[in-house]
Amino acid sequence: MFELRTLGQIELAAADGRRIGAVVAQPKRLALLIYLALAAPRGPHRRDLLVALLWPELDQARARTALRKAVHELRRALGPGVVVGGESLELVPGAIVCDAVAFEDALAAGRPAEALAVYRGDLLPGFHVTEAPGFERWMERERARLRRRAAEAAWAASAAALADGAAGRAIELARRAVELSDGEERAVQQLISLLDRIGDRAGALRAYDEYRRWLADELELAPSPATEELVVAIRRRAAAEPAPRWSRRRPARRSRRHGPRRASPRRPAGTRSARPGPAPRRAARRGSSGSAPRRSPARPSSRWSSRPAPRRGAARSGPG
Repeated sequence: MFELRTLGQIELAAADGRRIGAVVAQPKRLALLIYLALAAPRGPHRRDLLVALLWPELDQARARTALRKAVHELRRALGPGVVVGGESLELVPGAIVCDAVAFEDALAAGRPAEALAVYRGDLLPGFHVTEAPGFERWMERERARLRRRAAEAAWAASAAALADGAAGRAIELARRAVELSDGEERAVQQLISLLDRIGDRAGALRAYDEYRRWLADELELAPSPATEELVVAIRRRAAAEPAPRWSRRRPARRSRRHGPRRASPRRPAGTRSARPGPAPRRAARRGSSGSAPRRSPARPSSRWSSRPAPRRGAARSGPG
């Protein structure tokens, strides 16, 4: 049995992990194997169709000769029990396991999460076959079709996750669906609506802003009126919601005292504590002889004075 990987990479390997480089190195040989593995309807394909698809530049006789050589090389690399047939060619069922086939089988069985795990990227990335426009068109159609089916699988898996209460996983899958949709606006609207539904209105508005910037930068376009109406409704609901309780609480008053209270030093027995002297103004009024002295003229205050004003309530030193 061989494994043919075509989603996000191109690789052909045997059951023991040995890579079959002789097939991958020849584009038309590999294209023939891929077409036999993936083309619908599955089963035998007529030789005249295959030569027209891969060797259109040759006349019928030379094209059929080229096909016979390609089949011979495939059988030599993979063994005689993989590519079989006479006038029509096909792969023996089970001889080659292909990830693209497994992806569609999982979708047909109703297992979108499993299908999405198999889909690791676009079909045949970077693959090109010269002088085979028919095969190139078929490959582009298949690539786009599988990508659309992967986006549908992501939406289905997102809905299933949301039904199971896994909102975070549902959002993750929805974002992947948007990526697979190549900027389709309906997909972005679905993502915005999903974020709004679970209560993440800030996330919904961020998703809209990201899409709006992408449209402006990449396509020089603006979101459609339907998207704008959706966002306006979300903003209205966000504005109508009450503020969280914690934001309405008054901030707790901070204590003016910082750190633990220091204990006063103990004085020796028989001594009296020294009291601070009276304030300068009061001392000036009393004087040393008991008579009040003359008051000096008041100094004009200046708003540009660099000397800081004393704090209110600060203790002033007086005479001893």
